[in-house]
Amino acid sequence: MIYKALFLSLMYGGVCQAYANEEIYETRYGQFQIKESNEYLGGALYFNNKLVNPVIEGNNSLDVEGIYQLKGDDVLLVEDVGGRGCPITLYFVKIAPTKKVSVSPAFGSCSDLINVSTTTSQIVVKMPDFIGGPESEAQERAVAQHKMIYIYDGHVVKENGKIVQQDN
Repeated sequence: MIYKALFLSLMYGGVCQAYANEEIYETRYGQFQIKESNEYLGGALYFNNKLVNPVIEGNNSLDVEGIYQLKGDDVLLVEDVGGRGCPITLYFVKIAPTKKVSVSPAFGSCSDLINVSTTTSQIVVKMPDFIGGPESEAQERAVAQHKMIYIYDGHVVKENGKIVQQDN
């Protein structure tokens, strides 16, 4: 592998970036990669070896929960794995047949208990509400009973019926 990378680098006269770890996810319209590097220790999402913009960077790590078909597009559900305070943050990443990539705002209740269902026109993510450090078991049970429902139609993410806004 190292020899191949060195050979290609010399052959094409380009700089070869070494990645500590790389995971590959195939879609109908191209290949997504999660690459760990010195700059992105928790991993970052790439499409056809180009960094996705806006950047999706893992806190502790990055993972693809699933790849779905929505209308004519492919959609990745990407998990940013965090710490104890917020174990999971989610993103939808849509790739159109034109190879245009779009990224949803970050969403989720922080819970790592995710249930995903799909139709041809939407992706639904259900998860319990979450608080990082509950003061009691009763408080933890009460919060977990409250369900959060996220619906993505290929354009917007709604949290319990309200549009999730992009953080600036």
